[in-house]
Amino acid sequence: MKNNTRRIYSEAEAEALRASYKWSAGVLQHEFDQETIDHCQAEIQAGIERIIRGESTKQEEYQRRLDQHVKKLKELSNQNRMQENIKNNAVLGTPNSDISAVNAEVHRLQSEAAKNPDHWINDGLKAHFEEEKRKLELLKNGK
Repeated sequence: MKNNTRRIYSEAEAEALRASYKWSAGVLQHEFDQETIDHCQAEIQAGIERIIRGESTKQEEYQRRLDQHVKKLKELSNQNRMQENIKNNAVLGTPNSDISAVNAEVHRLQSEAAKNPDHWINDGLKAHFEEEKRKLELLKNGK
């Protein structure tokens, strides 16, 4: 049976799937530090159980993990974009700037950001609201 068909696994199939993931986890120990493995373990186990219960497929779980990694990379990229813009700003990037000049620059940037949803100041807000939207969807779906 293909990896893209949802179905409920028999107990024997479920044990074989769990065993294959345990084996692959042993291989991963040679590639990643224990902290990284421990961090991912709960989500991987949850994905295996979703596959076994027929709630997901191997392909869907792979895509879910890939989407999570892409989201995290975007968040890191957005953080770097904000840090880079602050560092390159003549007022904000100067540690001994006058507080009133900093205040005026922040207000100017906020006005710019209010007119442009792709402004770098909005990156943190976008990430926040995307996370809130995801949480609402989970609540709607009863998970």
